[in-house]
Amino acid sequence: MTGGAAFFRLAAPQDFQIQLSTSSLTVTQVLSSAVTVSVTPLNGFTGTVSLSVSDAPAGFYAYFNPALLQSGASMLLLEPGSAVPGTYTLKVNGVGGFTVQSANLAVTVVADSAAGAAYTWPSYNPNLDYNFTNEYAAVNPPTNILNDCSGVTTTITMPSNWFCFRFGAGKHSLVTSNAWIPMLQRLNTDFAYFREVMGWPPDKRAKQGYYSSVYLLGSGTCVGGASNDLGGWMGSIYSSGQDWPMVLLSYYPVYSFDPACTYSDKVAQQGAVVHEAIHSVLAGLPGCKQACWFQEGGNTWLQKGRSARSGRATTAAWAG
Repeated sequence: MTGGAAFFRLAAPQDFQIQLSTSSLTVTQVLSSAVTVSVTPLNGFTGTVSLSVSDAPAGFYAYFNPALLQSGASMLLLEPGSAVPGTYTLKVNGVGGFTVQSANLAVTVVADSAAGAAYTWPSYNPNLDYNFTNEYAAVNPPTNILNDCSGVTTTITMPSNWFCFRFGAGKHSLVTSNAWIPMLQRLNTDFAYFREVMGWPPDKRAKQGYYSSVYLLGSGTCVGGASNDLGGWMGSIYSSGQDWPMVLLSYYPVYSFDPACTYSDKVAQQGAVVHEAIHSVLAGLPGCKQACWFQEGGNTWLQKGRSARSGRATTAAWAG
């Protein structure tokens, strides 16, 4: 055989690189920290890299999101848990195909000096920690209707009920006594609980001897709207030099009280009507008006508090 020269091209092996966003960090017991782990393919590497952590002390936990990737970044969440305070060298490992790469991470665990201590809430100004029954004289059930809105042709009241329902000649056909009677009963029952059990006053109208009012949107009264509008709000009507909070509802939430209603969200709509009536109460309380965060958070807290105590569902479909 005639001898000759042979030539070979040696290709760089496919590989990947692991990099950490930091090589060291300090973590506090009971608190979590995070490190970004980047995987960079080299020389045409197309495999999947599996990430793990080794050499962590007892009681120390580490999680990846995601734990498998071909390239890009993964979030390494570190939870010191019950690990003894000290400095540890964790090894961040990546396994892809027949290749293993690692990077060291120095973690110093420090004790939580406040562990187990009760949290002290900051004080609020004005102070909302009071019982309204101690600040308001006993309020008798209303007996008068505040005629503050033009275009009203019908006002519905019921015996021993603190609420009235008002609408004009353009009332939506789905709004009948089958809906407004259970609606007024629900409002009366819930707000009797707020007053008599939870210690909250009625709204401004009831404090001054008028029925708390629910107006129908789009029925041709001063509140405006179209008969097929949707939604519900707390509003107010300016009359005799004052603003008078009230509940403003479209036909949709009112009809939700009708036993014949088949809306899938009817229970939520009913709870939302109560939600807006609570806003009418809060609108007449100076402390709540100054603490704006209380308007939604406090409203929901009050309604859920009533639900927890009495077992009634209070889910609201809309809020505002």
